[in-house]
Amino acid sequence: MKKHNVFIVHGIGTQSEGYTDQFKINIKKKLLNYVPAKAIRLIEIRYSNIIDNEIKRFTIEENANSKLKSDGFREIFNTVGYDAIAYGYKKGRILKYIHSVVSKHSEGCDNSFIAHSLGGIVIYDFLRKYKFKVKNLFTMGTPLALRLINSRKTVKPEFWLNIVGSHDIIGKPLKTDFLNIKQCHYDYIVHIGSFGIRKTPLSHTGYWDDDNAIKPIAQKLILDYKKKFNLKKFLLWIDDLWDV
Repeated sequence: MKKHNVFIVHGIGTQSEGYTDQFKINIKKKLLNYVPAKAIRLIEIRYSNIIDNEIKRFTIEENANSKLKSDGFREIFNTVGYDAIAYGYKKGRILKYIHSVVSKHSEGCDNSFIAHSLGGIVIYDFLRKYKFKVKNLFTMGTPLALRLINSRKTVKPEFWLNIVGSHDIIGKPLKTDFLNIKQCHYDYIVHIGSFGIRKTPLSHTGYWDDDNAIKPIAQKLILDYKKKFNLKKFLLWIDDLWDV
């Protein structure tokens, strides 16, 4: 049986190596007793290091200016704002790096992607450029809809689930009357984040730890392994999930 690679891609912000460790543990707990440990490989992709050094240097110099205040907030804004801007002119380098990681593992395997926030746009661009065959695309809290307003050309994974936190102002649905990206099979709109943030815009940061996001991803991977996936039944199963 083919191995199944699941590549995990972050969004905006500095990410240290191992940023997906807890997320991987949470996914593996769901797979336990259903899928052999070696059948599915969860592979972290970290591209923020291509951007990080420049913004760190810029922020240090900015904070050294005694006339400028609110250092902490400046650092947060710089990290978030610069990532979105820098991707525009470093896209080629970032996509090439992702290709190098994916190519090491993809041959002879099923390949899926989990992408958060800006990572959804990054993987969209990657798949448009390199034409990989994709088993599943799981987007979480991605603003990709804003990118697709003026371009309905999109990727065609075998299955695409778009998970959107109900209070997340960055994540956008893809199945609306206005947009309706046909290649996306379902917008799963659900509470995301711990109880302190789930009804606030800060819920955008909560996908990695939330069972509401993890459970449908794990269930799809289980069904793929068992070769029992049925689109209609799976979407009905998602509809019946308890939004906790």
